[in-house]
Amino acid sequence: MKAWLWRLRMWTAVSFGIVLVAVGLLPVLYFAALFAWQFNVLFDSGSWVPLPLTLVFTDHSLLQAGKTTPVLPFVPELP
Repeated sequence: MKAWLWRLRMWTAVSFGIVLVAVGLLPVLYFAALFAWQFNVLFDSGSWVPLPLTLVFTDHSLLQAGKTTPVLPFVPELP
């Protein structure tokens, strides 16, 4: 009985660690993909798309008519 409980604890700890690492990697991979997308636009069009950090914390409905309209789907909206 004790060996079974120990295996369950180890399996739970390893599973929790794997899930925690995966959840932590999601924002890092998202911003890496966003940066790669900016380089792709740079090489295709010859101009850099500025993405200031303030876009993340602003209301996207206020920016719909500006220059940032094509970029907004790629920027997360944080309240």
